[in-house]
Amino acid sequence: MKKYVVCLCLMFKRMLKKPAFLLMLLCLPILAVVVDRMEHMGNTKGAAVGVLFAEERMAVSSEEYSEWNQRLILLLQEQEGILDFYVYNSQELLFEEVERGVLNCALVFPTDLQEKLKDNTWQAEIALYETSSSMLTEIVKEKTAGAVFALYSEEAYLNYVETAEAFEAAEENGNTREEIVRFAENAYETHLLDGSTFAFRYHGRTLGEVQQTATVNFRLRGVLSVCIFISGLCGLLVDWEDRQRRQFVRIMPSWMTTIVNIWIPTVYTSVVAMLALYLTGQFTGILAELSRICFFQLLIVGYCSILKLIIRKKESIAASVPILSLAGMVCCPVWIRLALYLPVFSVLEKLFPMTYYLLW
Repeated sequence: MKKYVVCLCLMFKRMLKKPAFLLMLLCLPILAVVVDRMEHMGNTKGAAVGVLFAEERMAVSSEEYSEWNQRLILLLQEQEGILDFYVYNSQELLFEEVERGVLNCALVFPTDLQEKLKDNTWQAEIALYETSSSMLTEIVKEKTAGAVFALYSEEAYLNYVETAEAFEAAEENGNTREEIVRFAENAYETHLLDGSTFAFRYHGRTLGEVQQTATVNFRLRGVLSVCIFISGLCGLLVDWEDRQRRQFVRIMPSWMTTIVNIWIPTVYTSVVAMLALYLTGQFTGILAELSRICFFQLLIVGYCSILKLIIRKKESIAASVPILSLAGMVCCPVWIRLALYLPVFSVLEKLFPMTYYLLW
């Protein structure tokens, strides 16, 4: 046991004698501060879209919106993506800001939109104002239609249950129509949530709880996770050199040497990364961070061990470091989660350990 401890200490000390590795450790807190500043300075918002409810071409104050209209606004504002919806109370101001380019485009809804849905004239009643510079109007239309449909689909379903003759047999068995509707409502919710029924769902909150949401991103943690991943890949290069020199072969088996060589650089980088998170105010607690980082280190060790079985030449391993790092930054939710927009990235992001750390 003593020889294993001595060997482990030597391997830890050896990493501190590598100038390139030390330079990376010293630069990591600086990089973290820069990325954190960029995150605060470039806390980018989506394209602005103005929303207003009007009755006979006269704007209606948001305080006078019906419950249904308020829910529609909430759904539009909560959707993750590249659009931010803002409520206006003045039609003149709305048009002016569209013309000035403050808003990408604007939507004017009729106050009786819920009623227009029932006679299928709602699309003709929604006015979309845009300029020649408006680039996202088709996306705005899709988002709006999705929110409207989300509200109306459940309402139409329950109305059908209330009035359909198909449920008269259940009433003959002693059930009231109110009980049937209540059962149908619960079944609708259950089967949408358990995954047995395909559907689009948009969940809303009360008006006072509305928060503007941006594209899911992680930025600082993402960059730090890529650095830890790179250190693990560099440990794989060190392991290749040890195998060529047949170093430590008399002390520990080769598989153990591989695991330790990959793990040690990730330990150093993880400590500096946790320090960087603490300095930037994103540290969530010692137990939470340790469990998260240990899980990530385990993933990296397993990932690099599999990579060792596939790639056996030192040059190939060295060439794979920048390729895998860049691919990880693109596919994983480091700056932006592309899986929200392109389904193929929902598969590609699972090929890198950074995704599981960031989505922990």
